Amino acid sequence: MAKMFDLVIKNFFAKKPTRLFPVAPERVAFPLSRGRIVFDEKTCILCSICARRCPADAITVDRAAGKWELDAFRCIICGECVTACPKKSITMSNERRHGSETQVIETFMMEPPKPPAPKQPVVKPATTAEVTPAPIEKSNI
Repeated sequence: MAKMFDLVIKNFFAKKPTRLFPVAPERVAFPLSRGRIVFDEKTCILCSICARRCPADAITVDRAAGKWELDAFRCIICGECVTACPKKSITMSNERRHGSETQVIETFMMEPPKPPAPKQPVVKPATTAEVTPAPIEKSNI
């Protein structure tokens, strides 16, 4: 009983092992920790490779409307979209996302890509006189 009483007194006067969030400042993120997805709409070509590679189905790409969406509640921060993006439009930040009571869907609207112009058939220029080589005759000498 005396050992338990000593432990209670020690814990009562010791420094708290956790941080009091509103009072204490937030801790700096570790350098290699995974925090949240950061999207750069200026370099995105709306190829939707990231949406196909996402195992949680958190990314939606609508190429016709020019819309890219990330459902933050579904995202498991695995980094597959970061490695799959050919233009490196998606990066991983080590800053964590703060909690929310409502569902967070990040939506980015972009200019839809223009369809490629149809290829024109290659037409050879017509020549006025076709020159055919004369046959070579063999002689028996």
